[in-house]
Amino acid sequence: MLVTAARAGVAVGSLYQYFPDKQALLDELVARHVREARSTLDAVCAELREDCVREVAFHLSRRPGTADPDGLARTLVHAVDGLLHHAPAAAGVQRERVRELARLVGP
Repeated sequence: MLVTAARAGVAVGSLYQYFPDKQALLDELVARHVREARSTLDAVCAELREDCVREVAFHLSRRPGTADPDGLARTLVHAVDGLLHHAPAAAGVQRERVRELARLVGP
């Protein structure tokens, strides 16, 4: 911990005040890294979803009689995202649900 404290520019006693040992310090560093990476990935995924919504809305708006293509696109993209990434069902079932959504809005 002495080397770690020196690199951080603090007294070793200060580290022991917050971290009982090296493992606790490493655990916190890993947890911080994971939080920061998740935050970055969440932002990237949110932007990708928005790009998908715009693309799907564009194609839906070209279909005659489609009411509220933006709202429908947002619902579809979030439903597909939920089915593929968050639903507890088996992957094959999820894919079939996505296909069913595509059939519902298809030509």
